[in-house]
Amino acid sequence: MISPSLFAVSASAIILAGCTTMSSGTWHNLHEKMRDSPQTRHRLVADCIARQRGLNSQRKVAHAKLVNRNVANYAPTYCRRFLGGIASGRITYDDYLKLGSPDADHSKVLKLMAGR
Repeated sequence: MISPSLFAVSASAIILAGCTTMSSGTWHNLHEKMRDSPQTRHRLVADCIARQRGLNSQRKVAHAKLVNRNVANYAPTYCRRFLGGIASGRITYDDYLKLGSPDADHSKVLKLMAGR
């Protein structure tokens, strides 16, 4: 089981919009583009993987634990699961907003990231 503090560390890197919260309209456009365009989804996964390489080792360990993978090879699984969750609708805009709150219920996203 992932501790809430470990999840909070990981959630900050999951949020795709960087330091600002993505608007509902932007989120829904992203969802539609990834759902309808495999090329867009593949490009976003590749970008996500590249961003993972720049993280510090503490965050890499936290992300690897989220997806039950080794630190050396977690990034593709991490990025595919999260972005796939957005594309499929399993991760909603409300779920995304909750990632910024350590006290919110993150169980749905945790299950998805664990591959369940």
